[in-house]
Amino acid sequence: GVNPFEIHLDHIMITDGPMLPAVTAFTFEDDVNPYSGDANSGLNAAGVGKAMGDKFLTVEYSTDVVSWNWTGEIYWDQEAVDLSQMNMPYLNLLVNTGNAKGYFQFETFQGNTKFGMGQTAPDYYFETAGEWQMVSLPLTPSIFSNWGGDDVPFDPKGVLDYLKFGFSTGNVDAEPYEI
Repeated sequence: GVNPFEIHLDHIMITDGPMLPAVTAFTFEDDVNPYSGDANSGLNAAGVGKAMGDKFLTVEYSTDVVSWNWTGEIYWDQEAVDLSQMNMPYLNLLVNTGNAKGYFQFETFQGNTKFGMGQTAPDYYFETAGEWQMVSLPLTPSIFSNWGGDDVPFDPKGVLDYLKFGFSTGNVDAEPYEI
């Protein structure tokens, strides 16, 4: 049978240390769906409990799902994120995969280099059994790969020009995708 791939995101922010909020990029409380891509998307999904606030983003892709397919993205460039005053910057978000699996990738630009992180989950997918889980990723050079530009390491005291969350299927194959 087909096992659905499902993940929901809420409250995406850069924090100073694991939980001291510094920049909130998406809460989805403004009723604006920022998703751009070829999957079905919307705010909230039936049968998924709320995490923080009343809204969260849901992205679904249920036919012809193949691993490592980039289905779309959400993009935030309202202001550059200056990390220089933070002791230890983290990217934090709440994730819920429902009864299935989900995955995302993160991209930013710093100086003349595009940086990305792809291994946001150990097996290149999340599986939360319907529970909301906090994902906290330290913004350190070791977590980023150079996705184009100068051959320099990521600067955890530098400036992030934008934040992009890519909805990629990761290691999920031949199953519906929902994040």
